[in-house]
Order: sequence, then C-alpha cells, then structure tokens
Amino acid sequence: IAAAVRRLSTFKDCWVDSTLLQRLEDQRIENERLEEVAARVAELANELLNEDATEEDVLNVLNPDDVLMIEYPEEGEPSDKGKAP
Repeated sequence: IAAAVRRLSTFKDCWVDSTLLQRLEDQRIENERLEEVAARVAELANELLNEDATEEDVLNVLNPDDVLMIEYPEEGEPSDKGKAP
C-alpha cells in the first residue's frame, strides 16, 4: 500500500506541476499578445496625434475585441477549457 500511496502522491505532484506550467504558458502567450496590441495602439495613437484627431476619433479606432481577459478557475472549480466563448 505504501508504494501505491507514493505513486499516487508522485502523480498528484506531476499533475499540479503540469497545471502550473500550462497556466504559466497561457500567461506568457497572453503577455506577448498584449505587447503586440499595445504596440499597435501606440502606433495608431501616434498616427492620430499627427492628424490632429479628436478623442472620439481615437476611441473609434480602438477595437475592444483586441483585449482578451483570461480568467483562471480557482482550485476545485470546473474548467471552461474547450467551451465556446
């Protein structure tokens, strides 16, 4: 029984590590995407400033779909992974 408990404990540790690594990878990907979007927004803002655009013009150019919020489930909550947005 002790060997089975050790194997189960090792499996649990591996699963936790895997879950944490996946979350870190998801965060890394999201950070890269946000950096790209921020660069695009800065580029558009510079273009609009050069054109003497109004604040309303700036807001009209910015696409709210450019920002994606990722929410991670708390431990023990069901995952929405694989579900359509």
